[in-house]
Amino acid sequence: MFNIILAVSDMYINQAAVLINNVISKIDKNKRFIDFFGCDLNTYEHKNHDYIETDFNQEYEDKQEGIVFHILTDYDFNDSVKEKFYLLAEKLSSHYTCKINFKHMQSINQENLHGWNGRTSMYLILFLSSILQKDLKKALYLDTDLYINCDIRELFAINLKDNIIACVNTSKSSGSLKSLDGKNDINIDSSGWFNSGLTLINVPEYIALEPTFKNIMQNYEISYLAVETVLNYAIQKKRLQLPVVYNFCVGLLKLDYLHHLAFEEEVQYGHMYYSKQFYNEKLPQAKILHYCYMDKPWNRRYTFSEIKQTFIECPCFDMWWDMALGTPYFSDYFFNIRQELYKRDCEFINQKFIELESKFQNEKNQTLQELKSLEQKHNSYLLSQENREKSLKLLNLEQDLINKKLNTKKLYKELNIKEDVFMPRINLIQVNLAKERIHSHLAYKLGQALIENSKSIKGYIRMPYVLSYIKDKHKKEQRIYNEKIKTNSSLKLPELESYPDYEEALKEKQCITYKLGEALIEANKRGGAFKYMRFYLDVRRIKRQFKNERKDSK
Repeated sequence: MFNIILAVSDMYINQAAVLINNVISKIDKNKRFIDFFGCDLNTYEHKNHDYIETDFNQEYEDKQEGIVFHILTDYDFNDSVKEKFYLLAEKLSSHYTCKINFKHMQSINQENLHGWNGRTSMYLILFLSSILQKDLKKALYLDTDLYINCDIRELFAINLKDNIIACVNTSKSSGSLKSLDGKNDINIDSSGWFNSGLTLINVPEYIALEPTFKNIMQNYEISYLAVETVLNYAIQKKRLQLPVVYNFCVGLLKLDYLHHLAFEEEVQYGHMYYSKQFYNEKLPQAKILHYCYMDKPWNRRYTFSEIKQTFIECPCFDMWWDMALGTPYFSDYFFNIRQELYKRDCEFINQKFIELESKFQNEKNQTLQELKSLEQKHNSYLLSQENREKSLKLLNLEQDLINKKLNTKKLYKELNIKEDVFMPRINLIQVNLAKERIHSHLAYKLGQALIENSKSIKGYIRMPYVLSYIKDKHKKEQRIYNEKIKTNSSLKLPELESYPDYEEALKEKQCITYKLGEALIEANKRGGAFKYMRFYLDVRRIKRQFKNERKDSK
């Protein structure tokens, strides 16, 4: 079986369940492991990565199928937490065989070691000799903030040759690791820095490095990126560089909005290996997404760029959340987290609007003061014949300031939005009238939210939250209803045709509210890069259709 290792603290244990569900759900049941040998895994032109080959061997037979997830932790999880994971493995095994093993290891607490949010569980990945079989050749380490978009078995088919690990380089960084005694600093070679969030491990070679790992941890200052620092300085060039699509750090694109990263084409010695255009083009082709260098999808959806003065959305946010809400035995937990996330992001956006309003008001006042001062100077200059040329320049400057003042007023007016309720009222299913049944349909709810939130700028901003909330809430209501009628069939609602207002209710399905909701649902089903462009055209068609119908009725 294939061995996948997760190093998990109490903070990320639920996210580990999402990753396990993600890995198994992407397994192609129609393929065997031997089908991956001979495949070309070099997904784009050979650049900044090694040529990847597969290593077919007769030892790989059907008995190799199945995945064992080793959860390394220094936290003592109770039996109820472990039981949920065992039930998850049992459920997922109907798709592809998997097992989950918890391995409790001794905590690593040293003053010179940098942790993550006070946790040091990530260092456990450095000591695998106590958990892996002695004859095991390969294992795969995964960070919990990954999204898998491929069959993970193709990584196990890679020929590691004599390399200790296979990984993805993220930057051209180099430097030195400072020893605690100040005498034996370690320099990193010019091959750059790799991200350890996805690491294919040559187990015998890797375990042989444990004394080196211990030496670095005991004698050097680890103040940045924790275990990644240890691995980079210990392994150096003994690594196979994978294509960037196997560990695509989506946070790099977002980070550029916040801090202006030096991509390859922007400066002579760019910090990153690739251009910004390359990262944007390869994002849709990424096989494994890594939510690093950014807020995690479960923490927030939006951040604010002070440089760009705009809101930046978490890349691939919905993709991760769809997987989380579909994880057996953990979906209710993540549903509640999602609702809290909506609330926090709404408060964050509202606070930013208040700050922007204050900023624009200050700029307005400053502009008025500057204009008043320039008017005084202008009048003074006009009294002097010899300063006519300067007066002309001053007039031009005054006009620029007037334009600035008008723009400031316009922005201030746009931000002066009345308070509104964040979430629309979502009615539960009523059973007394067919018309109310129609109003409980997802299409009608979505159409109603589209109309209500299209009446203001603030409404457009919160629209993604509202629509996503309605969709999630509707799914949960339907799930609860279906579970109830399974246990008590008498609770099942009668057919629509049996209601006295059935004919009247059918008219509701032809109203513009219902049609807009149906168009949005169809757009999401179609998928693709231009689905919302098609939705925009559908909206125009629907509005035109209803406008013509009103004219005809007159």
